[in-house]
Amino acid sequence: MAGADSSVQAFVSVLLLFAVQILLPAVLIVVSPKYSFLRFLGIPCMSYVAYQIYRLAPVLSNSVFHNSFLACEGILAAAHCINLLILHGGVTWNDLLQNRAGSLSEGFISKVISAARLVVSLRGVNTSWETKNLPSHPSSLGPRGQPVSRSKFLLRQVAILFWQYLFLDVLLEVTLQEPPENTEKFYSHGMEYEYFNLTGEQWFIRAFTPFVSWFAVSRLLLDSTWRALSIVFVGLGIDGSEGWRPLFGSMWDAYTLRNFWGKFWHQILRWPFTSNTNFFTRQILKLPYPSLLERYTNNFLVFLLSGILHAVSANIMGLSAVDSGAIPYFSSFTLGIMIEDGVQGVYRQISGKSDKEKPAVWEKVVGFIWVLLWMSLTSPWYMYPSRRILADEAAWVLPYNLTEKLGMSGMGGLLAIYGVFVKLAFGTSL
Repeated sequence: MAGADSSVQAFVSVLLLFAVQILLPAVLIVVSPKYSFLRFLGIPCMSYVAYQIYRLAPVLSNSVFHNSFLACEGILAAAHCINLLILHGGVTWNDLLQNRAGSLSEGFISKVISAARLVVSLRGVNTSWETKNLPSHPSSLGPRGQPVSRSKFLLRQVAILFWQYLFLDVLLEVTLQEPPENTEKFYSHGMEYEYFNLTGEQWFIRAFTPFVSWFAVSRLLLDSTWRALSIVFVGLGIDGSEGWRPLFGSMWDAYTLRNFWGKFWHQILRWPFTSNTNFFTRQILKLPYPSLLERYTNNFLVFLLSGILHAVSANIMGLSAVDSGAIPYFSSFTLGIMIEDGVQGVYRQISGKSDKEKPAVWEKVVGFIWVLLWMSLTSPWYMYPSRRILADEAAWVLPYNLTEKLGMSGMGGLLAIYGVFVKLAFGTSL
């Protein structure tokens, strides 16, 4: 009972801290001019709040994933506010008006709410700052560019969220039933860096683990959390459905490493990180822009920041930044993208094909093989340490376990039948 009470207290404290982290920069955007000293004072205040959220995160729930997610959100919000308040003088109310994020007729409270939406919207949805390659709402919700029906949106989100819950329930049961000896057999210490003495079975797990982790588990955990939040915010009338565009793009676009991170994967980190790295490479280092040097330096810094953020996340489950493998793993994608760009450049010269042309099916197949190859070579650096630390546990928990009641065969049938219904009724896609 004491543990439950401490979790509730921590949760309430985190909610209040997030409120401060959202409202403080929102007020500063509305009332302070560019380069105001108040803006510079705001950053250490928000950094302190982020630290307090991180400190409380481990006791919020029994779900390691959601605790880590909240811990990172506080840090990410602080990074985002460096962009909104400091870089190039920061964003003011006039900037919001010019970039379709505010209205002339708004009073002070309404202005703060509009600014708060920008603070929360890490992707800058429906503003001039909108992150590239964001997916649009599906056609099942109406023609593109038209207002999205609130009731249709909520119905679709609830239906898909329930299917995701069922799928995560099955994955949870599979994870908990994995034999304990598999940890030593497939994920033992140092095996993430072993390439020459692996058995065929170990190579299969090495290729299979990143595929399932990135395309299924991590995607579903993030997307289901996103959908649940959208149901709360839109359902309570706090925000409109237009601001809750899909979190992920199509997995069929992930046939290059650049597309995997730039089109398929969520773009939550892109604006907060690239705004800071762009300022560093172009304004401080004065690297020529555009140039290959600036582009790949920028790429490296963004992936480095992502690695640091994920290393902090791994610390919630008891891994140090070094032991987590997050920093070398995410940083390695700069090299992967450089190799990819070089091969594509040579291929275009030989074939005479423009980069604007739609790739052929066989080219996409080769691309997918390349992405999975790179993932199988590098993902274990990041994934195996967490598998060892969690051992026979799962990174997430669910309030009710249906698989335990219905059995795997029953859940498989329910997943398939309900999945077909959701596909036909709501036009879902991978």
